Amino acid sequence: MSLDRVTVITIVRESIGMVDWSLALRIFSFGLLAVFCSLGILIGAIYGFGKVLKAFEKD
Repeated sequence: MSLDRVTVITIVRESIGMVDWSLALRIFSFGLLAVFCSLGILIGAIYGFGKVLKAFEKD
C-alpha cells in the first residue's frame, strides 16, 4: 500500500490538530526546569566538594 503526498500531509495535519498544546507546553516546561535544576544541583555539589577538598589540604 502506497500513500501519496496529499494523504500523508492530511494525516500529519490531523495528528497535529489532536495534540493538546497546552499540556505539551507544560510538560516541556517542567522537563526543561528539571534539567536546569539538576544541572544547578550538580554544579553546586562539585563546587562544595572542591571547597571541602581545599579545606582538607590546608590542614
